[in-house]
Amino acid sequence: MWKSFGFSVNYKYQSAFLWQSSLATGQVPAIHTFDAQVSYDFSWLLVKVGGTNVFNRPYTTFKAGPGVGGLYYTSLVLKAW
Repeated sequence: MWKSFGFSVNYKYQSAFLWQSSLATGQVPAIHTFDAQVSYDFSWLLVKVGGTNVFNRPYTTFKAGPGVGGLYYTSLVLKAW
């Protein structure tokens, strides 16, 4: 953290693989996702804004599974005196 400011960035890569189950069989493509968060710490309040899969590129983690898109959030934390 630098002068009450903080940030984080995360990159995730998963290579393609063959999924086999009684429900479905097939190739699951490779995925690349970025997560990010910025925060600012006031003396009485901590503010965080961030997201997972910030570029909102839908992907699946298994064949016939649901698509996962971006998730964005804001967090406000009141500090006790």
